[in-house]
Amino acid sequence: MPLTWSIRNVRDCEALIDSEIERPITEAVVFMTMAVGIDTITEKNIDEFYFRSRVIEEFGPFYRGPAPDHTPGITREMIARRVGLNTNASRFSRKQFRENIGRRIEEKVQLQIRNEASRSRLDAEHPVNTGGQQ
Repeated sequence: MPLTWSIRNVRDCEALIDSEIERPITEAVVFMTMAVGIDTITEKNIDEFYFRSRVIEEFGPFYRGPAPDHTPGITREMIARRVGLNTNASRFSRKQFRENIGRRIEEKVQLQIRNEASRSRLDAEHPVNTGGQQ
């Protein structure tokens, strides 16, 4: 099912649409709704959305800002500015979110272990010739 979203209920939504800076932030927040399992941003769930987005960003930056240093991360202010944004992303509880994160961590570690084993096999099969130097 394709992701659909609306900012029609966001205060001054035209400013988000017309801004070259705000548009990519809105798009990042929209896609973050799928990762965090919160489909609508409300005054009541800003902090939960922010908490979950920070957890997700531990896996790598989800959004790199327009600042010269490309500061990563979706800030609480960016989320609060988009109260009223809604999507058709799946919703899940804090418990389900934790379970999803646990699975992601396990998958990441399993991949790292497989990569380490592959490198070890390659190193054993193709030793580096140092030209007699130690």
